[in-house]
Amino acid sequence: SIPVNIESNSTVQFKLLNTEKGKLVFFSSVKSKLKIGDYTAKFLPTNTTAALSDAINAVLNGNRKEIIDTITPHIEKVISSKILEISNQITKHFTFDELLPDRE
Repeated sequence: SIPVNIESNSTVQFKLLNTEKGKLVFFSSVKSKLKIGDYTAKFLPTNTTAALSDAINAVLNGNRKEIIDTITPHIEKVISSKILEISNQITKHFTFDELLPDRE
């Protein structure tokens, strides 16, 4: 188990595309930034020896900053990609007017 405190901000860019159905929203890019706080990991042995579990815990907990700094850019890319994918899956079924009917 690894309790972690994470803050996230994402910037989304979109275009309005003219189609036969009307204007559709197309998200062209997403950029996510994460601020990952400190964590404490506790690897529990299943089929490993206690010595191996202790070594894994020592690595995970003794190198927290390096681990966070290494994985953060990769997690940001995956999150951005998923936001982009899901957003476009949702909006492809609706026109801009259907999504935001009461805008001015």
